[in-house]
Amino acid sequence: MKQKIRQMSLLQKLVMLTFVSMLLVLLINILIFGRLNMLNRQIGDVYTDNTNLELLGEKLDRLQQSVEDYVRSRSTNSIEAYYKEEEEFRNQVELLNAEISDDEILLAEKNIRGLSESYMKLAADIIQAKRGRNVKKYGALSEEAIQLRKDISNCIESLK
Repeated sequence: MKQKIRQMSLLQKLVMLTFVSMLLVLLINILIFGRLNMLNRQIGDVYTDNTNLELLGEKLDRLQQSVEDYVRSRSTNSIEAYYKEEEEFRNQVELLNAEISDDEILLAEKNIRGLSESYMKLAADIIQAKRGRNVKKYGALSEEAIQLRKDISNCIESLK
């Protein structure tokens, strides 16, 4: 092999060195491009997650407001608004992770999902208590719902 290299002309050696250098630069560029592409996808995922969490917080606030409106007025419009807001909130909750994971963010999302499902059950119980004219029950449940809403909001804020 050494003899072959010695027998090569200077031009051939330069061409071979240039070719090897270009190949090395090409491989490095491919690796850098792949890494940048992966980082871009990760940033997109984080942005999407933050947007979904922001929407979840907004829908939670609107659901709470619709429950309070129904408790105050017991009107047909307010119960329709409650059902609409509850469905939108449920749809947003379903976007959250539901699996147990070692990843802290996914685990926090699962916890938010569980708290949100508890909140929806509590809101439904408040509506039922109000329909049944059980003032003590919907009063107590309302306090519990307000605290649970704060807990969910705090969890959402911790992930942003």
